[in-house]
Amino acid sequence: MIKIILYMICFCTTISVSAQEIWTLESCVYTAREQNISVKQSELGMQSAEINENLRRHARNPNLNVNTGVNWNFGRSINPVTNLFEAQTIFSNNLSLNTRVTLFNFGKIKNNIKQAEVNTAATKEDHQQLINDISLQVVSTYLNGLFALENKRISENQLALSGNQLAQVNKLISAGILPKNESLQVEAQMALDKQNIISAQNNYDNAIIQLKQLLREETEESIILEAPEDIRLDTDPMLVNIDELYNSALNRQRSIQAGVLREKSAEMGIKIAQADRYPNLGLGGSIGTNYANINFLQSSYNQQLKDNLSYGFGFNLGIPIYNNNAVNANVQNAEIAVTNAQFETANLRENLKAQLQQNLSDARAAKLQYEASNASYNSQNASFQNSEKQHELGVINTFEYLTAKNLLDSAEINKLIAKYDYVFKVKIIDFYLGKPLTLK
Repeated sequence: MIKIILYMICFCTTISVSAQEIWTLESCVYTAREQNISVKQSELGMQSAEINENLRRHARNPNLNVNTGVNWNFGRSINPVTNLFEAQTIFSNNLSLNTRVTLFNFGKIKNNIKQAEVNTAATKEDHQQLINDISLQVVSTYLNGLFALENKRISENQLALSGNQLAQVNKLISAGILPKNESLQVEAQMALDKQNIISAQNNYDNAIIQLKQLLREETEESIILEAPEDIRLDTDPMLVNIDELYNSALNRQRSIQAGVLREKSAEMGIKIAQADRYPNLGLGGSIGTNYANINFLQSSYNQQLKDNLSYGFGFNLGIPIYNNNAVNANVQNAEIAVTNAQFETANLRENLKAQLQQNLSDARAAKLQYEASNASYNSQNASFQNSEKQHELGVINTFEYLTAKNLLDSAEINKLIAKYDYVFKVKIIDFYLGKPLTLK
């Protein structure tokens, strides 16, 4: 009956899987990079930086503004056209066009543009770093899902094995070889195996929920993960040198590249602040005209605008002498910003090296743990095979048989845990070495 139930479960699962899309690790990483909310927000940050850069570029161009106004004056007022006092209500309208362009400000505009360009580049590096971080999150979540899936398969196999054992015990009970209470121990073991299946399924469902959140997949259908028969690992952590790993990661850690760019941006900030110590020269021009209703009998609206037209241009030179020490304070703050940016970049480098040393140490330990768990599993499996034969011959009782089975089950689970821990930690090393995130 147990075999029939498991067969039906597998058959129904096969039909369900065929109707759903199977997600590979590569497709999950790609989708997360394209759809994740944090990535979308980072893209908005890049757009904002580009807008600011474009704004700084337009500071080179002259501005142009039109001004107009209408006024009503009552009683004795000055006629805006004749500049004579008039004792009546006067309606007037003025129009003007103004422009100004900076000719020289000791490179402030130029350095503002360069700083904006560097800030945009730094924002793009931050965006790539975020994508890399999310990619590693996807790998971790994906492997958690595969672990839960394989753990469920092992638990189902353990249930099937317990079912076969129950059938064997019942035969021996029927033959009078074993007492009736021997079956109770096996039934208790089957209940435990069923609990393990439920727990593994729950862990798998949680991993899928987390993966959906990273991918922004709102479909109600379950994501089916591609479970490769053999996960390929090309990197042996025992052979990786920490200096080699650090130099490779240094070129790929986008947060450090962003830090270097922010150092340059801060250095530009000093030049921008220093520019306020020097004179600045601008060129301005204007054209204007006006109209008053009390002169309407003398000339029309259009004629007055034409007759009252005036225009001119001029240079404006600003020479800073004393501004309450504001310029010096701005320069000093800019110099502090440079030092702080250098410290931040140095801190990123030190943290990266410490992180890589830890990652490499963890990967090496994970390899040794996996090898040890594999050896333990092989040993427990051989011991269980012997216990199974002895139980069939009646040499050991059911309790001793189940003890051997539980030791084997525990060894198999430990081997599975060690396997996926080793895979993930090697994938982190692969990532910093510039290798693709794949399980094949």
